[in-house]
Amino acid sequence: MYFRLFTALAGILMCAGYAAAYPFAYIPNPSQNTVSVVDTNGNNYLTPKISLGTGQSPFGVAVSANGKRVYISNKLSKSISVIDALTDVNNPTVITTISPLANTPSGIAINPAGTRLYVANNDAASLTVLDISALTPGTVAPTVLASPAVGNAPVGVAMDPAGTFVYVANSGSDTVSVIDTATNQVSGLPITVGSMPTGIAVGTVGSAVKIFVANQGSDNISIINAVTRAVTPVPVGAFPYTVAVAPDGSKAYVTNTFGDSISVINTADNSVTTPYLLPLGYSPMGLAITPDGTTLYAVNNTADAAPGNTSLGSLSSINLYSNAITNLPNTSGNPDFFNSPEALGNFIGPQLYTVTATSDTNGTVASIDGSKITSEANGNTFTQIVSPGDRPAYVLAPKQYYRVNNIAINGNIIDFRTDTNYNQTTSTYTFSPVNSDPSIDVTFIKDFDYVSVTRPADTVTANGAITSTPAGINCSASTSPSLCNVLFQEGASVTILATPNTGKYFVKWVGDRDKNGLLINNGALCDGLTTTSCTFTMSTYTHFTAVFSDTPVNDVVRMLSPGTTFYPTIQGAFNAVTAPTTDIQLALADFPESPNLNVSGAAFKLSGGWNADKTFTAQGPTPSTITGTLTITQGTLTVDNIAIK
Repeated sequence: MYFRLFTALAGILMCAGYAAAYPFAYIPNPSQNTVSVVDTNGNNYLTPKISLGTGQSPFGVAVSANGKRVYISNKLSKSISVIDALTDVNNPTVITTISPLANTPSGIAINPAGTRLYVANNDAASLTVLDISALTPGTVAPTVLASPAVGNAPVGVAMDPAGTFVYVANSGSDTVSVIDTATNQVSGLPITVGSMPTGIAVGTVGSAVKIFVANQGSDNISIINAVTRAVTPVPVGAFPYTVAVAPDGSKAYVTNTFGDSISVINTADNSVTTPYLLPLGYSPMGLAITPDGTTLYAVNNTADAAPGNTSLGSLSSINLYSNAITNLPNTSGNPDFFNSPEALGNFIGPQLYTVTATSDTNGTVASIDGSKITSEANGNTFTQIVSPGDRPAYVLAPKQYYRVNNIAINGNIIDFRTDTNYNQTTSTYTFSPVNSDPSIDVTFIKDFDYVSVTRPADTVTANGAITSTPAGINCSASTSPSLCNVLFQEGASVTILATPNTGKYFVKWVGDRDKNGLLINNGALCDGLTTTSCTFTMSTYTHFTAVFSDTPVNDVVRMLSPGTTFYPTIQGAFNAVTAPTTDIQLALADFPESPNLNVSGAAFKLSGGWNADKTFTAQGPTPSTITGTLTITQGTLTVDNIAIK
């Protein structure tokens, strides 16, 4: 490796605060064992730098396609640092260290699925294929799938867009090796290129996949057709080190380390210009382009020896539309943010997107990211950074007695009752694959549902009235139908009361049933009860039928002799008496009959005022009334709490 130190004027001071966020650039600092992170949306420095812990002399960089993981090869410690980039975008940290590796790692590349890492072994003329599909936190041993042999002193590693082939630049053999990812074996003979190939990149030019190799020793790049393997040498500047390809394949960019410049190759005709001249001594040793193809970043290894600042290194940001070059140096606030940095590989992550989620005060929206749920922040609005192609999901949770009213996606209200992205069972909205900055805005509404009572005159000849607490229902044959269908708030406790007309009797409540005869709603709480009142909690549309009768129901008269038997009338109980002593209890307020007691030798006790709900658990002070005559032909009768009129 060659290093030079030149002095140069410091670039203009850039904003040194963090602002969310995309895409990120990850710049290794080998002399510090750290990684500097720059938010390319504003060129803001993300501080503090990422400490690599046991990782020493970081060099190669690979960012997963979704931007969630960044992999750094550490030459001196023979390890790979794995950075969690997005769980906390304000504080990316190393969560896993793959160690120890058998050899010294240099360039690395990751497959599109994020399950395989390809590591060039600089001291072993081989490429190690690591399984990274199930890494755990902490220091973990490498899971090696294969180690195919390549050329001497391999450095740069790149993968084609489809993930089918890996290309390795062998700086000691002046060749490029091709690895078939399906077999993890070398495909064909090595491809001869220029002297000391180091940086390597793959791009699609028209319909052809091409490999671009920076040859330090011959001051040129080699352009390889991936299918024919034909090589085209193209001269550039002094000591070309790294190469990057525009997303559309129209341009390739090369750092000329000893020329302090960046050359541009027009891939249509392989013509070369060198429009980007850096200050003397900047020694660019890293190059990457943003996913939108608008900005090129050069990692300057030995620049930034400005007055009052003796630290080394900087990052140059080049606007590819205006060709303006902005230097991002170390600053008084970050005096060693860049320290002899170099970055082999594509050190810029993918375009990320920000989801904005908002709710009103009657509910919350919470994001789900795997097993992580991020509660709201900043009142009822929060943002979440997601990866391209992600399908972020959000749980919509109304307060008690509220429900979802409207869901607006990107400002447009959707019909969430039919939208397949909304799961009504879990109240979860899942976005379609993200390719822009989406938003979700949720409003909630207090929920009311109907209680509907069948009007007594609609179904029976004998009738009565039904009222409610809270007030609302006041349903009888003579009232408006609207008083039989009343809204009550979700969660409210509602009591309905049946009051039979004079001379009529309440029989029971009947709730709605489905075609199989099964109870289907809150009517089940009162179905079959002979108590005149029914209390339930509102949770859905609820319907009842109140059944009345011209005659008492069977359980209004209870006889104890010695077992328990129920009768609809007093006379029915008298007629059934066989024991010499019998208690007969009445649970109705009024008995429109004239019973005749005619059982010789028996003694009777007739008591009234028992529970109106016919449970016979307590006797109240109000007597039961016999509207007629009470005749005692034979036997003895004792009365208690009975009125006769």
